[in-house]
Amino acid sequence: MLEKDQLLYLSKKQEELDSYIMNSQNLTLNDEIDNMKLVALLVELSEFINECRAFKFWSKKPPSDKSVILEEFVDGLHFIISIGNDIMYNFSNFEYKNNNNKDLNEWSIEVYNMVMNFYNFKSHKNYQIMFNSFLNCLRILNYTTEDVLDSYNLKNATNFKRQDNNY
Repeated sequence: MLEKDQLLYLSKKQEELDSYIMNSQNLTLNDEIDNMKLVALLVELSEFINECRAFKFWSKKPPSDKSVILEEFVDGLHFIISIGNDIMYNFSNFEYKNNNNKDLNEWSIEVYNMVMNFYNFKSHKNYQIMFNSFLNCLRILNYTTEDVLDSYNLKNATNFKRQDNNY
């Protein structure tokens, strides 16, 4: 699981990207942008879940390649870390707790609920619960910290390039 120093690293990297985006787009953080980030998180969660295909009981098609699934997870990670930075969550205080989700479908329902709980009452406690739920899928899918950090760094660099190319 991601350690505190790795979470602080991700927080700093995300802060740099968000600052770059906000400055280049001449934006100021406000409630509308906060809500857009939550919608973006839900969209990225949905794209991740779709690539995993665990809910598609009617289909024999296997999940997407691990790299595709991981990239979708990391897209969500960008937004959830960004949201934490916006509320000035101190990632050095984060303590992961295994929620014992049995499978990806149970996790999906839980994490959607936690995002909506955070939306309804934005607090550090609700953020920590939402973030913890989000990270539980790493255990379910057996992804390593190295997998996540490598994929995050690649996508972070891509996101900077996209901003430079009027994405």
